[in-house]
Amino acid sequence: MHVDGCPLAEMHDLPSELGHLLHVLYSGRGALKYERVDFAPLTATIRMAHKYQVHDLLTDALVLLRTYFTDNLEVLQKAYSAGGSFALKRPTDAEAITVVALARLTDTEMLLPVALYTCFQLDARSLLRGAALPDGANVSLSPDDLLRSKTNPRTQGSYVQSGKEFALFRPRAGFYEDIFGKGILCAQCVVKLRKSHDEEITRAWKKLPGTMGLKVPNWCGGREGNPP
Repeated sequence: MHVDGCPLAEMHDLPSELGHLLHVLYSGRGALKYERVDFAPLTATIRMAHKYQVHDLLTDALVLLRTYFTDNLEVLQKAYSAGGSFALKRPTDAEAITVVALARLTDTEMLLPVALYTCFQLDARSLLRGAALPDGANVSLSPDDLLRSKTNPRTQGSYVQSGKEFALFRPRAGFYEDIFGKGILCAQCVVKLRKSHDEEITRAWKKLPGTMGLKVPNWCGGREGNPP
């Protein structure tokens, strides 16, 4: 089929999803870098860039997603406290299911540990319900990923109150006062307890892929992390 001598190709994408792709293409790759983006436009851009093999744009968009779903503990702690990273507003727990799907789609394994950890904070009903996409379709975890939350002994009982999912990895300067009361510990004990606390958090972070039943090459295993 042709219109005015030009070939016409049918496209069955949602106008909104395709619009995100066209916006970035017409505005230039820098359009993704100049302001903090919402989750939905970024993930739509990843889906469209992958589908139409816009490799440079796909790489840029995945870099932004990794500013939150990161292998860098310090970056994650700051992003959680600030309601998102410098590039991406904080996604909801359910939206982490979409991140898992995108990680599988694009073979970006580095996204999986934090994304799955976040998913496993959902109650069973929400986890099975999945997350809605703009076209009305539902994306859910694969059977294998669902089994990770139920059969891995390290993840059993991992459900926590909504909004507390990164409490394990979040620094808490006054945690010892919550446990022992204010003024109970001497200064030397506080220093030692803080050091032990930080070491345990870092140890848990190093083991996170294994805790999720994953093998992630080049997981940083510390606070420094790899560049996104």
